[in-house]
Amino acid sequence: MQARRDPQTIFSSFLQFEGDRCRGWVSDPRLERSMNRCLEHMRTDSSEHWALYWFKQWQEAHSEVAKAHLCAYLQQACYWAARRFRSHYAETGRYSLADYFQIALTQVNRVLERFEPSRGFSLERYARPVFSSAIRQSLRQAHEADVCTDWALLRKVNQKSLTDALLHYGLVREKLACHLDTWQCFRQVYIPIQGRSRQLERPDTATWQAMAALFDERYVHKLSPGESGATQLENWLMTCARAVRRYYNPVQTSLNAPASSGVETDELLYSLSDPDALSPIEQLCAQEEALLLHQQCSTMQSVLMHALDNLKPQARQILALYYSAGETQQQIASRLGVGQHTISRELQRTRTTLLLALGRWSEASLNRTLEPERLVGLDICIKDWLVSLYAPAAVAQPPASDPGAADDSDDC
Repeated sequence: MQARRDPQTIFSSFLQFEGDRCRGWVSDPRLERSMNRCLEHMRTDSSEHWALYWFKQWQEAHSEVAKAHLCAYLQQACYWAARRFRSHYAETGRYSLADYFQIALTQVNRVLERFEPSRGFSLERYARPVFSSAIRQSLRQAHEADVCTDWALLRKVNQKSLTDALLHYGLVREKLACHLDTWQCFRQVYIPIQGRSRQLERPDTATWQAMAALFDERYVHKLSPGESGATQLENWLMTCARAVRRYYNPVQTSLNAPASSGVETDELLYSLSDPDALSPIEQLCAQEEALLLHQQCSTMQSVLMHALDNLKPQARQILALYYSAGETQQQIASRLGVGQHTISRELQRTRTTLLLALGRWSEASLNRTLEPERLVGLDICIKDWLVSLYAPAAVAQPPASDPGAADDSDDC
């Protein structure tokens, strides 16, 4: 792929594909004229400057022209994410380079909605892991759709994904409620046998009767004339299953214009798969995630150790006595000639200091703010990490939580 060098081309051209190859760049005349007008008033060749300029235009005025410029700008980031996965999964033959590119490009809305320039990241750098995550999610979802029966698929999918799938399938909103209500009854009544999450069989007669009774009790939708409740419910559920399969195995079409880039596909199937039965795609994804996790955990440990080194001598002494020597707070208080409540506050203050250090690292390096519920979980992890750090002859392990994971799962 030939690199784009001038701002006019970077913010007005789109990739064209031919089969599994990149054919080149095609400019949009409207965007060319827009960039020419801007360059007449502000002559700078900095692509980061223009990216921030168009981002602010999109953010403040919801300008479709600004969004199109940004879509053009992010073409290269999409391409490299697609090429990376194509090189890894070429042996599967399932997706072409253009398919991977389209999957990544569907996340442009998500990138723009979550990007925060104040964090210090460029838009392109922030977008790269989002595009990679989108492709990885799509591979997993497609695999689940391939190996699951209709009934297993309906047990695994969540309501947001099912709603999107039915709308993409062409179901009118007037018919949406009865399908979702039927699915809710199915999820409540049909409890799968453990260990057979991917190969669930069609419900038996008693289960259908129970679903129909629950539906009649809970909802007031009118059934079709001449059909029993169970028959109509099964028809609706089969429509749901077909919609989900098509949603997670879409027909990939050429995506060479910015008008097609606004679809959000960020929902995951709930994965209940057996880890001993991973597909080659899942194994490669797992290896990639394990490497990323190892790198992040190593960095987190360095951040925590640096924060410990900057503590006051008395705070480090209290930590050593409490976590290494195994003394109680009262024993430490007697040794140091202070009240027990002072020791308790000092231990909490130290853990808060470590927590804030991780929070600053997450914001600076991952462009992500820690949510309150994650802070609670990390506080517990930091306690465990201090126990392992001060344990005799122990090797310190980082907290088992990743504050910045983006994909489909948030925890280490």
